[in-house]
Amino acid sequence: MVNLMEFELFMNYLDLLKKCEKISFSDDAINVYVGDHETAKIFVNFTDDLSGAALNTNRRWVKIFYAGCQRPYEIPSYFAKCQQRKQSQQKQQKNMILKRIATDEVFTAPTKWNPVLYDALGKMIKGDRPMALLTPDDYQVWVNRQAANLTKDTLETAVTIKVSNYWAAEDLTALHEKIKKYGAGNPFEHTYRCELTSDGQWAIATNRYEVLKNGYRISTNLSHAFIERPEGIMVGL
Repeated sequence: MVNLMEFELFMNYLDLLKKCEKISFSDDAINVYVGDHETAKIFVNFTDDLSGAALNTNRRWVKIFYAGCQRPYEIPSYFAKCQQRKQSQQKQQKNMILKRIATDEVFTAPTKWNPVLYDALGKMIKGDRPMALLTPDDYQVWVNRQAANLTKDTLETAVTIKVSNYWAAEDLTALHEKIKKYGAGNPFEHTYRCELTSDGQWAIATNRYEVLKNGYRISTNLSHAFIERPEGIMVGL
């Protein structure tokens, strides 16, 4: 037996179900009947939705029958349970990372998270040198406390800076040439001149860079020495 609430819950999952010739409910399964094998295969492409329907109506299976079939396609509710478990683990992982951010003080601009950036954040949390994450167009979007202290910026300001506005143009051009040369996953070092601090102090600095698969790059400052602003130097690209 199935109650009206269960039936409506199932029907809300897919407009595709309008292709059904019949739907019935047994104790352990939702039974879907379609006209031919090709239509049945279309339903199989919606495994996640159908598995979720079985789980939410307390059935073990969605079984898809078609004319002439000897055995129906069977989609277990277990698939949806696995997906829920995975989402729960991802949420727990994100919460753990966010707690560590508060402790280790990596400050981020609003971020659309993905696995590449989770890995990058882990590296910055563990780092003990000034570190930053930069976009392909040279915006600094994450910094750790050490980097903000070095540049004398507030954390809020540090994640809004376009670094090309402060670098010697020829040194920035050379950096982008190295990025193209080394590509993702091949760390390299680069020495450059820039207006390093918010109060206008210039420096010559060496950073280690790691380009990520999404084109962002992690920079780690290895050394710096303050200098007078070079005469006639051009800033930016």
